[in-house]
Amino acid sequence: MKRFSLGLLVLITFSSATALKIGAKGQIPLEKLRIKQGRMLAKGKNAVPAGPLRVLTYTLEQVTLDEPIVMNRNLKLTITDALRLKISLNSFISGSYTIWIDDQGFTAVPISDTELTAVILGDYKLQDGATISVARGTACDIRDRSLVPDKLILPAKLRNKSDSSDDRGNFVRRIRHLPAENKEKASIEVELAISSPVQVQNEAMVLQIGDRNFAMDGYTPDPHKLRFVLSSDDFASLNNGSPITVKYGRCSFLGIRFGSLNKALLGQ
Repeated sequence: MKRFSLGLLVLITFSSATALKIGAKGQIPLEKLRIKQGRMLAKGKNAVPAGPLRVLTYTLEQVTLDEPIVMNRNLKLTITDALRLKISLNSFISGSYTIWIDDQGFTAVPISDTELTAVILGDYKLQDGATISVARGTACDIRDRSLVPDKLILPAKLRNKSDSSDDRGNFVRRIRHLPAENKEKASIEVELAISSPVQVQNEAMVLQIGDRNFAMDGYTPDPHKLRFVLSSDDFASLNNGSPITVKYGRCSFLGIRFGSLNKALLGQ
Protein backbone atom coordinates (compact mmCIF):
# COMPACT_ATOMS: atom_id res chain seq x y z
CA MET A 1 0.00 0.00 0.00
CA LYS A 2 1.25 3.46 -0.88
CA ARG A 3 2.22 5.74 1.98
CA PHE A 4 1.29 9.41 1.91
CA SER A 5 3.62 11.49 4.07
CA LEU A 6 2.29 15.01 3.46
CA GLY A 7 0.67 15.21 6.88
CA LEU A 8 -2.23 13.47 8.59
CA LEU A 9 -3.33 10.30 6.86
CA VAL A 10 -7.07 10.37 7.45
CA LEU A 11 -8.29 7.54 5.26
CA ILE A 12 -6.65 4.18 4.70
CA THR A 13 -7.76 1.75 2.01
CA PHE A 14 -6.64 -1.84 2.23
CA SER A 15 -5.14 -4.08 -0.41
CA SER A 16 -5.06 -7.85 -0.29
CA ALA A 17 -2.26 -7.84 2.28
CA THR A 18 -3.07 -9.66 5.48
CA ALA A 19 -1.96 -6.92 7.86
CA LEU A 20 -1.15 -3.22 7.93
CA LYS A 21 1.57 -1.99 10.27
CA ILE A 22 0.78 1.30 12.04
CA GLY A 23 3.49 3.07 14.01
CA ALA A 24 5.68 1.19 16.43
CA LYS A 25 3.02 -0.96 18.00
CA GLY A 26 1.68 -4.09 16.38
CA GLN A 27 -0.42 -4.59 13.32
CA ILE A 28 -4.03 -4.40 12.25
CA PRO A 29 -5.04 -7.83 10.89
CA LEU A 30 -6.96 -6.94 7.74
CA GLU A 31 -8.43 -10.37 7.12
CA LYS A 32 -9.87 -10.29 10.61
CA LEU A 33 -11.41 -6.85 10.10
CA ARG A 34 -13.09 -8.01 6.92
CA ILE A 35 -14.86 -10.93 8.61
CA LYS A 36 -15.06 -9.88 12.27
CA GLN A 37 -18.55 -9.45 13.67
CA GLY A 38 -19.64 -5.85 13.27
CA ARG A 39 -22.61 -3.67 14.18
CA MET A 40 -24.84 -2.77 11.25
CA LEU A 41 -25.30 0.99 10.87
CA ALA A 42 -27.23 1.19 7.61
CA LYS A 43 -28.42 -0.97 4.73
CA GLY A 44 -29.82 -0.15 1.31
CA LYS A 45 -33.01 -1.67 -0.09
CA ASN A 46 -32.45 -1.80 -3.82
CA ALA A 47 -33.07 -5.21 -5.42
CA VAL A 48 -32.83 -4.30 -9.13
CA PRO A 49 -29.35 -4.82 -10.70
CA ALA A 50 -27.85 -1.56 -11.98
CA GLY A 51 -25.00 -0.61 -14.31
CA PRO A 52 -22.49 -2.79 -16.17
CA LEU A 53 -21.55 -4.60 -12.95
CA ARG A 54 -25.20 -5.25 -11.99
CA VAL A 55 -24.76 -3.75 -8.52
CA LEU A 56 -27.55 -4.21 -5.98
CA THR A 57 -27.06 -2.41 -2.69
CA TYR A 58 -24.73 -1.78 0.27
CA THR A 59 -24.35 -2.55 3.97
CA LEU A 60 -22.43 -0.25 6.33
CA GLU A 61 -21.03 -1.73 9.53
CA GLN A 62 -18.87 -0.56 12.42
CA VAL A 63 -16.13 -2.92 13.62
CA THR A 64 -14.33 -2.45 16.94
CA LEU A 65 -10.54 -2.92 16.88
CA ASP A 66 -9.04 -5.39 19.35
CA GLU A 67 -6.92 -2.52 20.70
CA PRO A 68 -6.79 1.23 19.91
CA ILE A 69 -4.36 2.45 17.24
CA VAL A 70 -2.64 5.85 17.42
CA MET A 71 -2.44 7.09 13.82
CA ASN A 72 -1.04 10.55 14.54
CA ARG A 73 0.59 11.32 17.88
CA ASN A 74 0.95 15.06 17.26
CA LEU A 75 -2.77 15.52 16.63
CA LYS A 76 -3.74 12.82 19.15
CA LEU A 77 -5.78 10.85 16.61
CA THR A 78 -6.55 7.51 18.25
CA ILE A 79 -8.67 4.99 16.37
CA THR A 80 -10.85 2.49 18.24
CA ASP A 81 -13.04 1.21 15.42
CA ALA A 82 -13.38 1.05 11.65
CA LEU A 83 -16.18 1.30 9.13
CA ARG A 84 -16.78 -1.59 6.75
CA LEU A 85 -18.73 -0.98 3.55
CA LYS A 86 -20.02 -4.07 1.76
CA ILE A 87 -21.41 -3.98 -1.78
CA SER A 88 -23.61 -6.75 -3.20
CA LEU A 89 -23.59 -7.50 -6.93
CA ASN A 90 -25.81 -9.62 -9.12
CA SER A 91 -22.76 -10.82 -11.04
CA PHE A 92 -19.67 -12.87 -10.31
CA ILE A 93 -16.62 -10.97 -9.07
CA SER A 94 -13.41 -11.36 -11.06
CA GLY A 95 -10.20 -9.38 -10.59
CA SER A 96 -9.69 -6.16 -8.60
CA TYR A 97 -12.33 -3.51 -7.83
CA THR A 98 -12.70 -0.01 -6.43
CA ILE A 99 -15.54 1.43 -4.35
CA TRP A 100 -16.24 5.18 -4.25
CA ILE A 101 -18.13 7.23 -1.71
CA ASP A 102 -18.72 10.45 -3.64
CA ASP A 103 -15.18 11.29 -4.87
CA GLN A 104 -13.24 9.22 -2.32
CA GLY A 105 -11.94 5.92 -3.71
CA PHE A 106 -11.29 2.75 -1.69
CA THR A 107 -9.66 -0.48 -2.79
CA ALA A 108 -12.27 -3.24 -2.56
CA VAL A 109 -11.64 -6.85 -1.59
CA PRO A 110 -13.98 -9.77 -2.46
CA ILE A 111 -15.48 -11.65 0.47
CA SER A 112 -17.65 -13.95 -1.68
CA ASP A 113 -18.45 -14.56 -5.33
CA THR A 114 -20.89 -11.64 -5.36
CA GLU A 115 -19.77 -9.35 -2.51
CA LEU A 116 -17.02 -6.73 -2.12
CA THR A 117 -15.89 -4.90 0.98
CA ALA A 118 -13.74 -1.89 1.83
CA VAL A 119 -12.52 -0.99 5.31
CA ILE A 120 -12.32 2.69 6.25
CA LEU A 121 -10.04 3.56 9.13
CA GLY A 122 -9.57 7.03 10.59
CA ASP A 123 -11.32 10.35 10.22
CA TYR A 124 -14.36 9.28 8.20
CA LYS A 125 -15.51 12.65 6.77
CA LEU A 126 -18.43 10.89 5.10
CA GLN A 127 -21.60 12.71 4.10
CA ASP A 128 -25.14 11.52 4.71
CA GLY A 129 -26.76 10.97 1.32
CA ALA A 130 -23.41 10.38 -0.43
CA THR A 131 -23.33 8.55 -3.75
CA ILE A 132 -21.77 5.05 -3.84
CA SER A 133 -20.31 3.52 -6.99
CA VAL A 134 -18.18 0.51 -7.94
CA ALA A 135 -15.80 -0.20 -10.83
CA ARG A 136 -13.48 -2.93 -12.03
CA GLY A 137 -9.78 -2.20 -11.54
CA THR A 138 -7.79 0.17 -9.35
CA ALA A 139 -5.69 3.33 -9.72
CA CYS A 140 -5.83 4.50 -13.37
CA ASP A 141 -7.17 1.19 -14.68
CA ILE A 142 -10.87 1.82 -14.01
CA ARG A 143 -13.75 0.50 -16.12
CA ASP A 144 -17.44 -0.44 -15.93
CA ARG A 145 -18.13 2.06 -13.14
CA SER A 146 -21.63 1.38 -11.82
CA LEU A 147 -23.78 3.53 -9.54
CA VAL A 148 -25.39 1.92 -6.50
CA PRO A 149 -29.05 3.06 -6.60
CA ASP A 150 -29.22 3.51 -2.80
CA LYS A 151 -27.67 6.63 -1.21
CA LEU A 152 -25.43 6.27 1.84
CA ILE A 153 -27.33 6.66 5.11
CA LEU A 154 -25.23 7.68 8.12
CA PRO A 155 -26.22 7.65 11.80
CA ALA A 156 -26.28 11.18 13.22
CA LYS A 157 -23.15 10.63 15.33
CA LEU A 158 -21.06 9.84 12.23
CA ARG A 159 -22.19 12.74 10.10
CA ASN A 160 -19.63 15.42 9.32
CA LYS A 161 -20.56 18.30 11.63
CA SER A 162 -17.14 19.96 11.77
CA ASP A 163 -16.20 23.23 10.07
CA SER A 164 -16.05 22.27 6.39
CA SER A 165 -13.32 24.84 5.74
CA ASP A 166 -10.72 23.21 8.00
CA ASP A 167 -9.41 19.63 8.22
CA ARG A 168 -7.30 19.40 11.39
CA GLY A 169 -5.23 22.49 10.67
CA ASN A 170 -5.23 22.04 6.88
CA PHE A 171 -7.31 24.72 5.17
CA VAL A 172 -7.62 27.13 2.24
CA ARG A 173 -5.69 30.24 3.24
CA ARG A 174 -6.85 32.38 0.31
CA ILE A 175 -8.08 32.36 -3.29
CA ARG A 176 -7.12 35.27 -5.52
CA HIS A 177 -6.95 36.51 -9.11
CA LEU A 178 -3.46 36.67 -10.58
CA PRO A 179 -2.52 39.58 -12.85
CA ALA A 180 -2.75 38.69 -16.55
CA GLU A 181 -1.91 40.39 -19.83
CA ASN A 182 -5.26 39.47 -21.34
CA LYS A 183 -8.53 37.78 -20.45
CA GLU A 184 -7.56 34.48 -22.13
CA LYS A 185 -4.63 34.06 -19.73
CA ALA A 186 -6.54 34.96 -16.56
CA SER A 187 -5.80 32.58 -13.69
CA ILE A 188 -6.74 31.86 -10.08
CA GLU A 189 -4.30 31.06 -7.29
CA VAL A 190 -5.40 28.69 -4.52
CA GLU A 191 -3.18 28.89 -1.45
CA LEU A 192 -3.38 26.12 1.14
CA ALA A 193 -2.11 26.02 4.72
CA ILE A 194 -0.88 22.64 5.94
CA SER A 195 -0.25 21.67 9.55
CA SER A 196 2.73 19.35 8.93
CA PRO A 197 5.76 20.28 6.78
CA VAL A 198 5.57 19.25 3.14
CA GLN A 199 7.91 16.42 2.11
CA VAL A 200 9.07 16.12 -1.49
CA GLN A 201 8.02 12.86 -3.19
CA ASN A 202 9.02 11.10 -6.41
CA GLU A 203 5.48 11.21 -7.83
CA ALA A 204 3.83 14.37 -9.12
CA MET A 205 1.76 16.39 -6.70
CA VAL A 206 -1.93 16.55 -7.63
CA LEU A 207 -4.62 18.94 -6.47
CA GLN A 208 -8.01 17.21 -6.48
CA ILE A 209 -11.18 19.30 -6.18
CA GLY A 210 -14.28 17.15 -6.37
CA ASP A 211 -13.58 14.71 -9.20
CA ARG A 212 -11.19 17.03 -11.06
CA ASN A 213 -7.43 16.42 -10.87
CA PHE A 214 -4.77 19.08 -11.52
CA ALA A 215 -1.18 17.78 -11.64
CA MET A 216 1.20 20.62 -10.81
CA ASP A 217 3.99 21.64 -8.45
CA GLY A 218 2.42 23.25 -5.41
CA TYR A 219 5.61 23.56 -3.35
CA THR A 220 6.62 26.93 -1.89
CA PRO A 221 9.65 28.03 0.19
CA ASP A 222 7.37 27.78 3.22
CA PRO A 223 6.93 24.06 4.11
CA HIS A 224 3.55 24.86 5.69
CA LYS A 225 2.15 26.46 2.53
CA LEU A 226 1.11 25.14 -0.90
CA ARG A 227 0.11 27.17 -3.96
CA PHE A 228 -1.73 25.99 -7.07
CA VAL A 229 -2.66 28.06 -10.12
CA LEU A 230 -5.79 27.19 -12.13
CA SER A 231 -7.13 28.79 -15.25
CA SER A 232 -10.22 30.96 -14.73
CA ASP A 233 -12.24 28.53 -16.86
CA ASP A 234 -11.16 25.53 -14.78
CA PHE A 235 -11.96 27.35 -11.55
CA ALA A 236 -15.37 28.42 -12.84
CA SER A 237 -16.20 24.81 -13.76
CA LEU A 238 -15.65 23.56 -10.21
CA ASN A 239 -18.66 22.99 -7.97
CA ASN A 240 -18.75 25.13 -4.86
CA GLY A 241 -18.49 22.97 -1.73
CA SER A 242 -16.42 20.26 -3.45
CA PRO A 243 -13.84 18.55 -1.18
CA ILE A 244 -10.22 19.64 -1.69
CA THR A 245 -7.44 17.04 -1.49
CA VAL A 246 -3.70 17.11 -2.21
CA LYS A 247 -2.12 13.78 -3.12
CA TYR A 248 0.83 12.26 -4.98
CA GLY A 249 -0.08 10.62 -8.29
CA ARG A 250 -3.22 11.29 -10.31
CA CYS A 251 -4.66 7.85 -9.62
CA SER A 252 -3.87 7.68 -5.91
CA PHE A 253 -6.75 7.34 -3.43
CA LEU A 254 -4.79 8.69 -0.47
CA GLY A 255 -4.30 12.35 0.29
CA ILE A 256 -4.56 15.24 2.71
CA ARG A 257 -7.87 17.07 2.80
CA PHE A 258 -8.23 20.82 3.04
CA GLY A 259 -11.91 21.24 3.72
CA SER A 260 -14.33 22.25 0.98
CA LEU A 261 -14.13 24.78 -1.83
CA ASN A 262 -15.64 28.15 -0.90
CA LYS A 263 -15.67 30.35 -3.98
CA ALA A 264 -16.71 33.31 -1.88
CA LEU A 265 -13.06 33.54 -0.75
CA LEU A 266 -12.10 34.78 -4.22
CA GLY A 267 -11.16 38.43 -4.02
CA GLN A 268 -11.49 38.72 -0.24
